[in-house]
Amino acid sequence: MAEEITRTIIPGPPGTGKTYRLIEGPNSYLRQELRKGTHPSKIAYLTFGKDPTEEVQRKLADIVKEFPKYKLDKDFTFFSTMHAMGKRNNEKFLPDGSNLLTGKAWNGFKDYICKSQGNNYFSKFPYDEKENEDGVMTFGNQYLKAVNLSRCRKIPLREQHKEMLIDHPNFKYSKLEVFNNHLIQYKNDKKMLDFTDMIDLFEKDEIINNLNLEVVFLDEAQDLNPLQWDMFFYIEKHCRRSYIAGDDDQTIFKFQGANPTPFINLQGIIDDKETTVSRRVPKKVFDKAKKILECIKERMPKKWEPKEEEGEFILNQLFHNLDYSKGQWFLLFRWKKDNLMVKKVKEHFYRKHIYFDKGNNLLPLKLARALITWKKLNNKEAIRGEEITDIWEYMSGKKIKPKGKNLEKLKKARNEQLTLEELMAEYGILCQGKWQECFDLIKNSGQISYIESVEKDLNPKEKARVRIRTIHGAKGDEAENVVISPDMPRPAWKSAKRDPDTEHRMWFVAVTRAKQKVYWLNPETKYSYRIGNRRIA
Repeated sequence: MAEEITRTIIPGPPGTGKTYRLIEGPNSYLRQELRKGTHPSKIAYLTFGKDPTEEVQRKLADIVKEFPKYKLDKDFTFFSTMHAMGKRNNEKFLPDGSNLLTGKAWNGFKDYICKSQGNNYFSKFPYDEKENEDGVMTFGNQYLKAVNLSRCRKIPLREQHKEMLIDHPNFKYSKLEVFNNHLIQYKNDKKMLDFTDMIDLFEKDEIINNLNLEVVFLDEAQDLNPLQWDMFFYIEKHCRRSYIAGDDDQTIFKFQGANPTPFINLQGIIDDKETTVSRRVPKKVFDKAKKILECIKERMPKKWEPKEEEGEFILNQLFHNLDYSKGQWFLLFRWKKDNLMVKKVKEHFYRKHIYFDKGNNLLPLKLARALITWKKLNNKEAIRGEEITDIWEYMSGKKIKPKGKNLEKLKKARNEQLTLEELMAEYGILCQGKWQECFDLIKNSGQISYIESVEKDLNPKEKARVRIRTIHGAKGDEAENVVISPDMPRPAWKSAKRDPDTEHRMWFVAVTRAKQKVYWLNPETKYSYRIGNRRIA
């Protein structure tokens, strides 16, 4: 690192407000930079995932009130994810995004390789856009995952394959090599880039020299992979000051290449004056979290204290014995949301008519509004024409006739008060009664059973008090009450034996989501996590 660069490190244990210290607080480093006259176009603010970046954008809306001469959409140019910054830097290669390896292009590559190797060379190519935005591009495919992980981790492809072979014994290196060669050739032929290329090529393009950046912020630094660290260090050396916030104890995206070691080894000014006391974690939860930390061998020592409240940590619980009628709840699981335990929990909530969110947008806001509107109409209430248009989307031509003409007619009556009788007489609605019979375009059985279970208490304006998440999905969030299932899928359990630090970090994140109480469920299998056991199980 060049001498003229001043690096400040903000280690932030859970709930201590490292992002608040970084940008949001009244004396945050971002506000300090703006007050001293640093123009926002000379500041880069980088983070790992899309969701944290969107949260930063919301916080900036408040910050600009103190600096009215700056415009959020024009001046804060480089507040983005690492991938977005990489894309910007490679704009000359990606003029309209059409040559980015995603969506249709990925399907094109499947056809390309199958022409050479046979139609059955790969059996399944699922598509997962979110994974591509936040971490390593995989499209749910093991071959692509291996190729990009080896690049992001900066290790040989054979070494990456060897690691994956432990959990996937039928994963052939010969096939992987063929895949990689075809992928390289395909991208060259089509002049395409993928997400990893956008990071990898960053240093090879001289545009960074023309940005005249003075300051770079890095949040959630523990989630970066080695290739992203290279990108950050390259940006940093073109700046005068850098601010890096993170917590290596919360590195839970190792499966996407995240590596806590660069953060642990950072040299610079350590600022932990305002990030030692948790605003979230109470004393008894804190005590258990500390026992987990004691099991982690490689970590940065940090000052950390709980908030004043005692809280509770309750062992050996059964999920169906808990009272979910009040407060906010997280139910956290180590594996995917469709495992057997999650199914039991969902069925219990259905029976008890508990409104819950399982993280996949099961009940869109538009549908919720349509259901409420229909209920009012059947209760003889008059509704504004504008409100009624929501129900059109969920009724077929058997229920509304003719659909298009009457919808246009209704739009003209958007401010009029209309009853169901008037809608049936003048606007083409042919039915009345229960939504199950009238909303015949709802085919999702999960949606139907869910609506039936919660329709009495349905309030689409409020976030569900009860949320089911994987531990990965809950990172960065919190709830008053956290219910944790200690069971693990067998592959994760085996992996934990080889790499216990990563697993300990996972359960540390789970426990520290709680603002008041943790309920630790009885394990249902022998593959379960035990707090304080350095060997995991």
